[in-house]
Amino acid sequence: RDKFKLKNKTIFFYGGNIGVAQDLDNVVRLAKNLINFQKIHFLLVGDGTEFNRISRLIKKNRLDNISLYQSVNQYEYLSLLSEVDVGLISLNKNFKTSNYPGKMLGYMEFYLPILMSTNKENDLISLIESSNSGLVSINGDDEMFLKNTITLFKNIKMRKKMGDNSFKLLKEKFSSESAADKILFIDEK
Repeated sequence: RDKFKLKNKTIFFYGGNIGVAQDLDNVVRLAKNLINFQKIHFLLVGDGTEFNRISRLIKKNRLDNISLYQSVNQYEYLSLLSEVDVGLISLNKNFKTSNYPGKMLGYMEFYLPILMSTNKENDLISLIESSNSGLVSINGDDEMFLKNTITLFKNIKMRKKMGDNSFKLLKEKFSSESAADKILFIDEK
């Protein structure tokens, strides 16, 4: 928080590929809609084909509530995850199938609630909602994305509960133990 000058801010963190599939224009629009919320900050860290364009878009709109940094090493990445408040996922609305971003597992490991904007066909919608581990909107519904962000910003207890549920979901659905249990169960049939 000191390094990025983000003390006393609620940090919504995106870490990973910055490409067409992630549609980070979606997050830039969100930051623009939240420009008057001085305590909300978006921290984007990664590389990809859209990095330079997103950087120019942030500068063009003079957004001081969103920071974009190039990839960091694994140690720094994990250090960032231990300091932020919400894990952010944005997926292109034109996807027709489910997509399980690897970054989500890192968010869950650090007890972060998930703020997701995704394509309507994604199975993650029901998984995140049924486990109460985050808030989801359909990419393109900027009003709901905004509402979900403000809800997570204002409700610290909800963030904490969803973060706990996020970690629980990781252990129940994505751990090596749960994978082994599924394999063993299939073998028993």
